[in-house]
Amino acid sequence: MLTKPCYLCVNRPFYVCLSEQFLSIFGIITRLYTISCLAKMKTKIHQINNTTVVEVLSEQYLINNTQDGIDLLGNLYYQGFDKVIIHQKNIVPSFFELKNRIAGEILQKFSTYRVKLVIAGNFSIYNSSSLDDFIYESNKGNQVNFVASVAEAIEKHSK
Repeated sequence: MLTKPCYLCVNRPFYVCLSEQFLSIFGIITRLYTISCLAKMKTKIHQINNTTVVEVLSEQYLINNTQDGIDLLGNLYYQGFDKVIIHQKNIVPSFFELKNRIAGEILQKFSTYRVKLVIAGNFSIYNSSSLDDFIYESNKGNQVNFVASVAEAIEKHSK
């Protein structure tokens, strides 16, 4: 390891500064990938009574990790949407493995910002009693719901 000081920030060893620069560059690349994924998404607006619901459409995963979910939330929130429909096919399957906490972290952000989210899809493909319980409990509330179709999602948002 190199122990001489970095010429950019004299206080830290050179190898520390290089690793921070690498992480910074890696973060920028990850952000650019996320932005490119979000750019490929389309939105469909549903007007029900006096309520606007946005349906997010894409041919690829929009949520691959926690940061993608937060970026998607920020994008939709910035555009003024507070009722969102996302298709299960646009969420990486590991999202539905509750032990890795991706779902919890993302759904907590949606709740914190009071953006109502309905995820539409077939959840029976995941053989998990904890996921079934999570879906059951979520569907008791209004903030985050899981339904089988877009029609059910629109109905859920119209209440």
